[in-house]
Amino acid sequence: ICLSAISSLSTSPSTSIPSIDNELAKTIIEEYVHYLQSQSEYQKLAETYSYYDHPLEKEAKSIAKRDYKMCINELKKLYKVFSTL
Repeated sequence: ICLSAISSLSTSPSTSIPSIDNELAKTIIEEYVHYLQSQSEYQKLAETYSYYDHPLEKEAKSIAKRDYKMCINELKKLYKVFSTL
């Protein structure tokens, strides 16, 4: 998910991109997961669940929490960023 989520940030691995902190990496992943989720299902569930209890929000946050370190490590290798992490 990481590389798909951030592919629009740069067109070439040799291009340097700005350093991104952990929270931003999580946010990018979370929003990409939402992009992949069914928006009609999201809206239907939103009628029943609050933002914090919404199953698709929980799923997106869980995937972001699970994958953000792997994402940052991939970015380090490809773009030579996060040298201080």
